[in-house]
Amino acid sequence: IAFAEFYELATDEHASAQVNLAIMFAKGQGVPQNDAHALYWAWRARFSGASQAIPIIDYLTHKTIEADRIEIAKNLRFSYAARFESGDETAALKMARTFNEVDKPRDPNLAYKWFTVAAAMDVQYAMALRETLALEILPEDRSRL
Repeated sequence: IAFAEFYELATDEHASAQVNLAIMFAKGQGVPQNDAHALYWAWRARFSGASQAIPIIDYLTHKTIEADRIEIAKNLRFSYAARFESGDETAALKMARTFNEVDKPRDPNLAYKWFTVAAAMDVQYAMALRETLALEILPEDRSRL
């Protein structure tokens, strides 16, 4: 019952529910233990503003294999693309952060593009994150992007 309630809230971007799902999957409480699912929900929680997800991410990143981490990044991009298409402007910022923080190797060019989209929509922190990332990108590349 707890899983179903947390899942519903988590898919609606409720950060605490996302943290709880990450913990449930990490410990196998009420669901089969699955580090990859736990890491996915920890990243979602982090991008929803839950700072308590940071140590969970750090711990699980070392426990998961590269193939799982690649799949997690892909699933995050898929989730945020769907949310963005349905009108959730904050999904643009989360997509940018996925390209910048989750993908290995990171893709600063795609991150910059998504930060720009989020900034154009006045998503909180998007402009500051874009300008910080811009320091890593050549001026002529920024113009092209």
